[in-house]
Amino acid sequence: MTSQLAPSGAAFYVPPAPLPDGEHGDPIWAAELAGVAAFAEAATNERVLYRSENVHGEPIVVSGIIALPKHPAPGNPVVSWAHGTVGAADLAAPSRDTVDGPAHQVNVEPHGLVNDLLRAGYAVVATDYEGLGTPGNHPYLVGESEARSVLDIVRAARILHPELSGNVAVLGHSQGGHAAIFAAHHAPKWTPELRLVGVTAYAPGASVADGFRLIPQSPITHEVIGFFPLFLIGAVAADPSIDLRALLTDRAYELYQRDIPTRSRFGLSEEESFGGILGTDLLKPEAIDGPDYQKVLAVLEANNPVVTSEVGLRVVQGLDDPRVLAVTTSALVDQLTELNGSENVEYVTYETVADNPISPHFGVLTTDTPATLAWLAAEFAKG
Repeated sequence: MTSQLAPSGAAFYVPPAPLPDGEHGDPIWAAELAGVAAFAEAATNERVLYRSENVHGEPIVVSGIIALPKHPAPGNPVVSWAHGTVGAADLAAPSRDTVDGPAHQVNVEPHGLVNDLLRAGYAVVATDYEGLGTPGNHPYLVGESEARSVLDIVRAARILHPELSGNVAVLGHSQGGHAAIFAAHHAPKWTPELRLVGVTAYAPGASVADGFRLIPQSPITHEVIGFFPLFLIGAVAADPSIDLRALLTDRAYELYQRDIPTRSRFGLSEEESFGGILGTDLLKPEAIDGPDYQKVLAVLEANNPVVTSEVGLRVVQGLDDPRVLAVTTSALVDQLTELNGSENVEYVTYETVADNPISPHFGVLTTDTPATLAWLAAEFAKG
């Protein structure tokens, strides 16, 4: 389908029924993107709806952004950007962002980096991920789902813009760092026509199963509890047999049903949501000994980003990051190095990062931008 057929407004994100035949990565439709979701340094911004496939082998649609540079770099290389945690609400999706959107504060954070990429001549594609903006649950931190979304949007962009090359780098922050590492792992089989030159993962999410175990042991309220329902929605998307009623207390289940569809991660951490419930009040007393608890753990452990990669992995971490702790990232790097060899894993750390109105967790993007641009130029030049 072509952009001329794209419906406007929220209808853009609703796929035609039945879904047209095609391959993963085929665009359904595209249309001009304006407003705060658009990248200021792009020659053109488009939102795109494209085919993908969930981890159960079923066809789905995913949305995202395609931004073309004003002055393309030689060879028309592409950078696929994987965003950090925004929540699971459709209106939190980056391509649906508005000034008063639930995740606006987080969605604008990578714009500085992306605009620098565009100024350097790179086409940038930015997936919303499965189930963010589009129908269905968001498989939060389910690596294969993230990887498919990150890679399939490159296919969609190249179909819509045939001048774009198959030379691709993946950059991702936080949840997106997790996604970027899994994209490196899955790319050879999922998108074999692409030449992935390397991956940079900023403060990648890892060892989430540990958080799932620890949060329900906390006898206090804390904003980090807002991540707990996201762990659950991701696990259920990967394993629909998980029964949340058997896991959660009545209060926690009520909050989950009410808030997951509408609140950003920041919203989930507010006092009137999961930020106002004791960690010890999340799970039923008998849940830890039950099968559903073990199923959630199994999903989270299976999606820890300790995976093989045929391309170089560059991991970047601020040592003062209060969200993704340096000790966690260092352990991940050690495991990735053991699996892939020291020549294929680079670890970049910063004692301090640029001031950021939200957190040093985001400041690492600004601090590492010059090094990222130098790394990209070197990796693309090898082609």
